[in-house]
Amino acid sequence: MRQSAGMMVNYVYRLGEVEVNHEAYARDRTVVASRRFEQHAKESMLAVVPAKSSPSLSSTAEPAELPPSP
Repeated sequence: MRQSAGMMVNYVYRLGEVEVNHEAYARDRTVVASRRFEQHAKESMLAVVPAKSSPSLSSTAEPAELPPSP
């Protein structure tokens, strides 16, 4: 259990950025994420120094707040 982790993520697709983000991942294995998510990933107890072939995170502006689910 000490090495287990779970996370629920809500995606916000900005249609004007989908192709650019896809190309960044396909070319460089860069994962585009909000600054808040990137900070949580860096602070995670499971965080390790990424190997060359591991995906990296690239910060974007914080997504707009979404209304709560009904």
